[in-house]
Amino acid sequence: SYGLLLVIGFAVAVWHACLEAKRRGHDPNIILDLSVPLLVWSVLACRVLFILLDPGQFNSFYDMIRIWDGGLS
Repeated sequence: SYGLLLVIGFAVAVWHACLEAKRRGHDPNIILDLSVPLLVWSVLACRVLFILLDPGQFNSFYDMIRIWDGGLS
């Protein structure tokens, strides 16, 4: 359910940003074009922050990139 709520929140945020861009007279397609790259960069930034906050829990570089073990939230 956590992942589902993140996806719903992301979709609602993009939808709201498109409406706001249209209201301000900007092209909402720019928001749509930037949404996926921003999502990817935010996931990568979350992982980097997770590593920087507690680097002692990792024994090797391989442990740092194992995102399937958690550490993105």
